Amino acid sequence: MVIPIVDYEIPYLAGAGMGIVYKPPDPSSRLTFGFGQYAPFAVGLKNHSGDPFSFMGRKAFFLRMVLAAPAVAYKLTDTISIGASVGIGVTLFSFQTNLRTPNTMVALTGALGEATEGLEIPVISELTFPPPWFGGGMHPYEKSGEIELLVEDYFTTSYNLGFLWEPTPWFAFGACYQSESETTMEGDYKFSYERRFQNTVAWLGRSPLTIITAAMFDLPYQAVPHQKGTATVSMTWPARLQLGVKLKPIKQLVLTCDAHWTDWEAWPTLEIQFDQKIQLLRFARMLGYMNSPKAMVLNLGFENTWHFSYGIEIRPIKRLALRFGYEPRPTSVQDDLFGPVPMSDMDIYSVGIGFTIEDHPKPKPGNFHELLKQIQHPTAIDLNVTLVQLKDKTVGFNESTNMNSIDFTDIVYNPYAGLEYEQEMSVWVISLNQVFKW
Repeated sequence: MVIPIVDYEIPYLAGAGMGIVYKPPDPSSRLTFGFGQYAPFAVGLKNHSGDPFSFMGRKAFFLRMVLAAPAVAYKLTDTISIGASVGIGVTLFSFQTNLRTPNTMVALTGALGEATEGLEIPVISELTFPPPWFGGGMHPYEKSGEIELLVEDYFTTSYNLGFLWEPTPWFAFGACYQSESETTMEGDYKFSYERRFQNTVAWLGRSPLTIITAAMFDLPYQAVPHQKGTATVSMTWPARLQLGVKLKPIKQLVLTCDAHWTDWEAWPTLEIQFDQKIQLLRFARMLGYMNSPKAMVLNLGFENTWHFSYGIEIRPIKRLALRFGYEPRPTSVQDDLFGPVPMSDMDIYSVGIGFTIEDHPKPKPGNFHELLKQIQHPTAIDLNVTLVQLKDKTVGFNESTNMNSIDFTDIVYNPYAGLEYEQEMSVWVISLNQVFKW
């Protein structure tokens, strides 16, 4: 991922969160105030240039970070509380990938290029189709170019609503709604083209007939090594709803169960708008690509999801808590659209330990130096290790229109057309939380 503002890249995803809660000392006060920072969405991948998967993403990350989330909660009765917060943050999207076009028509240009090598008819060839045709053509499984994209939106907003009902010490029910968040990211892009693609474009400008043909079909005929400029990506982060139940049958045991709903259908496509016509997309339009040559549009077709998660907390002694969690999370990606977001169903396993170092609040610091000393010694520490195990995924021959379709109109984007795809993936997440209580 790339650290915002300083543009420094690290080879893994890392982030920090922070929360502050203040409850007025007046016992009769029903208000509680808070402030937080957190990342509701973060994902990334990295593959070396020679990796077959580099045609679906050499480097990429999607990040939504809430930098400021002021919150307030109010205790309506002795058993019911409500709360709300507003999130102000940033969204970043970076994407670098090799490009290729394994397509029947693309393969035909390569075949005709080889067949017409040296086919020179004086005068006639230079007025019609100079050899070799298509400048030698392109090979379907060779790299035709690459794209580098980084877009950012440094002001996104959202809100959260919460509800908590605790009628007894052994039972509680809670609900949390996270609103959707619309973002329009702007930044820079660069398309770089390989020599074979440049030769094909240059060939279209070599004779009066090829120039006329290129003009008729809006094809480029002046080769360039790259195109760069500004790009815009607009999207909607989906809304979420979470409902949870907590049971505490005995003092040393807590059981939780949560239901999760996500409105993935609010994000139907990934559309990247460019400030000029892209030569590669102009060729794609001739092969059935239905969108503008100034836009790359991928149909995501996400489906809304419901699922449950489960947790156990055991306290063998007062200061020590052992935590275990399990979440079978279904994918929102349909089989026939698998590709741009290669996420299959997943099982999430978590193990954590919490230790209370001080069982009483810290004294109020008298000055800033004393405060610095106090924050070197947390009241409690929580350590959590999570394994995200994606289920093995196989995309059969011609199964996905976003990965391996052999339909020549599905040129954007099918880098594995005619091939089968198998995926194994797992992710480890380690989190450390320190609590300070005054």
